[in-house]
Amino acid sequence: KYMLKYVLIPLVVIAGLVFLIFHKPIVRYFTFDKTFNKLIENRGRNVAVDYVEELLAKGPQIEEPLINKYQNSYSVVEKYYALYLLGRMRSEKAAPLLLAALQSKETGLRAGAVRGLKYMMKPAYVQPVAALLTDQNRDIRFDAATTLGTINCPESIQVLSRFVLRERDQNVRARAWRYRAESPVYPADPNAAPRAMTVLDRGARLPGRSTPTTA
Repeated sequence: KYMLKYVLIPLVVIAGLVFLIFHKPIVRYFTFDKTFNKLIENRGRNVAVDYVEELLAKGPQIEEPLINKYQNSYSVVEKYYALYLLGRMRSEKAAPLLLAALQSKETGLRAGAVRGLKYMMKPAYVQPVAALLTDQNRDIRFDAATTLGTINCPESIQVLSRFVLRERDQNVRARAWRYRAESPVYPADPNAAPRAMTVLDRGARLPGRSTPTTA
């Protein structure tokens, strides 16, 4: 009994800890992959919002797993959510990935990038996002207008002012005009932080099963 209680059990516990430390994939499964997989499985459902918040609550530790997921996954849906979450957590390290994805041939990647950038917009990103205002996909143009509207800078306001004159889709035009009308034409501080969320933002849907699912 002495050997079992004071020698064997502590050794087993120590061995288990060492195993977990050096087997990072196992640790990552319980800290990231499991929740991320649940998010993918439940996309389009109300519970998906809970999984998004659960992942974001883990903080900086999910940055590398998300970058790896985007770079190594063959699933457009997984890549989409990786981009979206990296934007939500304002990952400066992943900013080049999001900006590059704006030019992707995959609609799902352009969508994930432009929706993610909404949470980390800055004047330097205006022109790359503005390029999506001519996208053939109506939802992409809608999201581009929304993302441009979140930053209070002269460049974005000028872009939206020109955009509302040529956009034919009523809903997209209304979204752009709403942001244009609520923002000063020439704000005093071009580096101002993204503005507070409006009623329109709070009512925005979490990306769901409408996102392309081709792998």
